[in-house]
Amino acid sequence: MVLPVVTMIIAISLGAMALQLERLKLVSIAATVSRALARGEPQSKVELLIAGRELLVTEVEGYLCVEIAGDFTLPALPGLPFSVSDRECARKLGL
Repeated sequence: MVLPVVTMIIAISLGAMALQLERLKLVSIAATVSRALARGEPQSKVELLIAGRELLVTEVEGYLCVEIAGDFTLPALPGLPFSVSDRECARKLGL
C-alpha cells in the first residue's frame, strides 16, 4: 500500500531534478552566448550551442542580453512539456 506512494514521490523528485539540470544547462549556454556576441563574434558561431532552442537578443544600456528558452518533457509525463528559460547579460565591451 505504501509502495505506490513512495514510487510516485521518487518519480516527482527525479523529474524536478531533471528540470533543474536542464535549467543549469541553459544558464551556462546563455552566459556563453551573451559573452560571445558581446565580443562581436557572429551569431553563426554560436548556433551549435543553441541547438533547437529559441534565442532572443536584446541590448540594454551597454549590455547585450540573451534569453534562451526551450521546452523540456519528462519521460513520465510525455504529453506535458515544461517551458524552461534563462536570461544572461554581458557588457558590450566583452569583458
